[in-house]
Amino acid sequence: MSILERYQDRANGYKLDSSCLWKLGLLRKTENAKLLLDYGTLHAFVKTPHSVTYKCRFYPYANSLQEELSDNYLASSSEMLGKNIFENFGFITAKYYPQKINGKIYLASPNFLEGICKYTTLRAFLCQKMSSQPEKYLSESSEDSLVQKLKSHIFARNNLTFTLENKERYLEIMTEECYDKYVSYMLLALFTFCNDEHPSNIIFCRDDNSKKFQDVFIFDKESTAFNYFLARKMEFRDIKFKMFNQEQEGSDIIVNYGSENYSDKLKGIKRLVLEGKIDKKYIDLINQYANLSLEGLRDKVYIEDGLYIKDEQLDCYKLGRDCAEELLQNC
Repeated sequence: MSILERYQDRANGYKLDSSCLWKLGLLRKTENAKLLLDYGTLHAFVKTPHSVTYKCRFYPYANSLQEELSDNYLASSSEMLGKNIFENFGFITAKYYPQKINGKIYLASPNFLEGICKYTTLRAFLCQKMSSQPEKYLSESSEDSLVQKLKSHIFARNNLTFTLENKERYLEIMTEECYDKYVSYMLLALFTFCNDEHPSNIIFCRDDNSKKFQDVFIFDKESTAFNYFLARKMEFRDIKFKMFNQEQEGSDIIVNYGSENYSDKLKGIKRLVLEGKIDKKYIDLINQYANLSLEGLRDKVYIEDGLYIKDEQLDCYKLGRDCAEELLQNC
């Protein structure tokens, strides 16, 4: 069985729902002060969703409680919609169980990966490699080593262009299938305007007997480039202008260079397509996203999780879908 199949079997075996998990789980804090629901044989991490713009730039100086609650709701909705988008493309995704407490939405996410595979974030992997063999990975003479090459490009962010141009180096640490998932993850994150994509927010998985990573685990899709602006009741045309003309807040996916807006990013993807650096399978992925029924996924989130994705939020996701379609028409 694949890691995805084992993950789904384990999740289904618990037969959890929000009421059960929140009622029977013991809420406590971990050593690094993270909230945890202890369910005996299962631990679920708990978070209060917010956009990275709200958390990093404005918190705790939000204009009002209404704005804070709005950002929380929008971020929660994005988490659930993002989960469904990535699942639609065959990714392993975190399972979330929402609970509303004193007007705020909290999400509990059980660790169903535990015990079925080995897993690590990209940042943890790079840190471990550098700390275990510093003379190899940090010395000036090790310029050809994989980690030495990677650290300057993706230690802070994920770099689509570098990944496509250095495939053979990535295949030293991951399978071809895992590499495809990683590239697909970056493309989908770009077209959904995800803006918290630092290397601690992506997990690579492998079986005990595998020396290379085999799959990608997706989580933390609560933040987008538009959620905070929606919380501040900004008009759609103004949100679009900010995203396509101003450098974005938060860690994201680099296409050309560090300080780029979404207009730059999309031009960069088009350039990569025209240069033949984006394989047909990734162009097919972009085409699939351009034809994805976001309305259908909105209904699914409402039915399964009780969160209604408002029209103005869905319109921003549709903008990304339109960008994917336009890109294909112009290439």
